[in-house]
Amino acid sequence: MSKGRIREMRKGKSSISLLLVRALGLVVCFKVLIYVLEHFVLQVTGVPELKIDDSYLNIAFVILCILFVIRILFVFLSEQRKKHNLTQDDETEIDISTYTCAKCGETVSEKVRQYCLSRPQQFNHKVYCYDHQKITPVSGIKNRKPCD
Repeated sequence: MSKGRIREMRKGKSSISLLLVRALGLVVCFKVLIYVLEHFVLQVTGVPELKIDDSYLNIAFVILCILFVIRILFVFLSEQRKKHNLTQDDETEIDISTYTCAKCGETVSEKVRQYCLSRPQQFNHKVYCYDHQKITPVSGIKNRKPCD
């Protein structure tokens, strides 16, 4: 993917991370500007007592660094949560696939599943919907109505 294409994709998006990086860069630029101005004035005038108060920039720098670390942790934790949700979805899909009728594939309830699995001789360890429970696969005779 070309750099121009990446810029076009990001052009319309402004994220919190990007805002924090820009603000951090701005504070660093101001710090560099103050440092250069102090040394330039010292060289020109020779007055060593000239000092620009940059305590607010120091505070802003610390706050932005903390916010940036918090943002990184938030992104990391949200990615972990997505991975965790994906694995749970995979497990859920496996469970859902066991709640289907062995003949027609119709989804059945947990009660129906338990009923069929609790009678292995009658249903041959398979799960059947209500309609297909009427004729057992093993004996081929009509059953009584199952308890739901």
